[in-house]
Amino acid sequence: MQADPAAQMASRAAAERIVKRYNNAMFAVVGAWVGVVVLFWSRALGPLRPYDVAAPDTTVWLWLALGTILGAAATWLPGAYYRPRAFEMRGRFYEGLGMKALRSVITDGDMITRAARRKDPSYRKYDFSDRLEGILQAGVASEKSHHVLWWFGVATGACALAADWTGWAITLLAWNVLANLLPMLLQRYTRARLARLKPELVAGFLASKVSAGS
Repeated sequence: MQADPAAQMASRAAAERIVKRYNNAMFAVVGAWVGVVVLFWSRALGPLRPYDVAAPDTTVWLWLALGTILGAAATWLPGAYYRPRAFEMRGRFYEGLGMKALRSVITDGDMITRAARRKDPSYRKYDFSDRLEGILQAGVASEKSHHVLWWFGVATGACALAADWTGWAITLLAWNVLANLLPMLLQRYTRARLARLKPELVAGFLASKVSAGS
């Protein structure tokens, strides 16, 4: 019996709403990190610093410039950087860090996909023909963007530490790990898993990144 097209469309729309809702919650983590960073710099540079808080005893503008330079430099990581190393291919390192569990709750993760498929069993993030290449492409782009934010966050936390704003330094470090370092590690874990399953596909994709110099 052929499925009702209208019912299929309704199921797909319901699945996509669930995915969007879950993904927005995950994006909020990065958004919260951005908010903390903006608030820190607003206080360090002066506009939002309380009157009873002394100006940081450090060269704030140099730390801001360093974070900007490090973030920009991260966009120039060579394509070979994204190739999984031997210890990554074994998977135990990342699984020991909890990447398997994190994969369930991250954007478009296993938990989100299962929830979407309860509404539409045929739901896929990518069409079958381009699914793996789409995952690889999105993974490299995501890792690169988190690298930019991570290194800017490192300089921000270092500025807080140099200013002896210990509470800020700890908060910035914790949010930076949660919002940027863990997603970077997850992308490398996923890429290594795909390399074990489809070595030729992953090798070809990464070779194209190396030849393109990106």
